[in-house]
Amino acid sequence: MKREAAPPWAFALVAGLFATILLAPVRIEGFCADSSIPELSYCTQTLLSTVGIPSTWLLWAIATPIAAAATWWLTRRR
Repeated sequence: MKREAAPPWAFALVAGLFATILLAPVRIEGFCADSSIPELSYCTQTLLSTVGIPSTWLLWAIATPIAAAATWWLTRRR
């Protein structure tokens, strides 16, 4: 009995979820350096994904559909 492969949209869905886990910014981490000279004090903030990759909403919004579309295109039947 031959088993049929999953449809391309299923692979695209998995690729989109994988891209979301890797790139969706879900937490903010920051750092502040205080100085006795006020002009030298500064703070930074970074958006991080679930796995700790620095990310942005724009990167996530662009990369997820591209990953899904590329996976669908690569796995469709010829």
